[in-house]
Amino acid sequence: MTQNPLFDVVVVGAGLAGAATAAVLGRQGLRVALVDPRPVSAPAFKAEKIEPDQADLLRELGLMEEVRRRAAAISVIHEAYRGPFAFDALTCYPDTTRDRIDYVSLFAIPGRMWVNLLAYLEATDPWARALRKEPRLAMAHAFPWLPRLLGDYRVTSKIENRVIDLYVADAQSHDGVVMIGDAMQSVCPSTGTGLSKVLTDVLLLCEKYVPTWLRFPDLSAPRIAQFYRDPRKQACDWNSLEAAQYRRQLATDRSPLGWLRRRKTYAEMTLRGRCARLLGYVMAVPIALDKTM
Repeated sequence: MTQNPLFDVVVVGAGLAGAATAAVLGRQGLRVALVDPRPVSAPAFKAEKIEPDQADLLRELGLMEEVRRRAAAISVIHEAYRGPFAFDALTCYPDTTRDRIDYVSLFAIPGRMWVNLLAYLEATDPWARALRKEPRLAMAHAFPWLPRLLGDYRVTSKIENRVIDLYVADAQSHDGVVMIGDAMQSVCPSTGTGLSKVLTDVLLLCEKYVPTWLRFPDLSAPRIAQFYRDPRKQACDWNSLEAAQYRRQLATDRSPLGWLRRRKTYAEMTLRGRCARLLGYVMAVPIALDKTM
């Protein structure tokens, strides 16, 4: 690298990927500059549940203890295709593909129940407009049996829309520049793979590639290309894209084959849950983050 630079690494963007990268490299003793147009990150409710594999990645990066101080374990989780029960977290699937809804996920955070609804709709879709205007009526239309699960409920905050476009950036390598996280490839939130993909990028970059690159006088494009071609990274990226395509097909395919695929998927969920309960098996549970995180 350049002799006596002011910083060893400059990280552009203080989102999850950038902040995690800066933290991990800083703990390694490197001189790191974290650059962002805002002095404080704006509140964003993302990565609200951390799956076991994602917790493992956080531990590998040495970040888990910091996260745990602002998190709580979800003790009871249900994936439901109807059925009345109490819950800490609940995932419900619609009866049909009519409204192009994948699922709705409910889980408790301090003082309230948070709801995420994943659907393949344009912002101007009539049902999407109805959801913003009369959320209870729209939900009753899509999930007519939901009141039986929830009892009497009311919506206490404004409905927030977030449009996600899937993309993969052109991975042409440039001297001295590496793209990770959403800068390289976006993730469909319904897959739950976003945090896994980001943390895998950070782990490989910080633990494997940056320490090696800093031994050389310059950081050339061919060396950076090694990161993009890493088998573990490529497998993680491909899994995320494949899961996105599968979830979309499951929620939108109205053909007889699509109907069979949905019924098979839900039957497998039910069977797994019942077998686990019969065997007394307690599955590793995600961690839910406080909204103030």
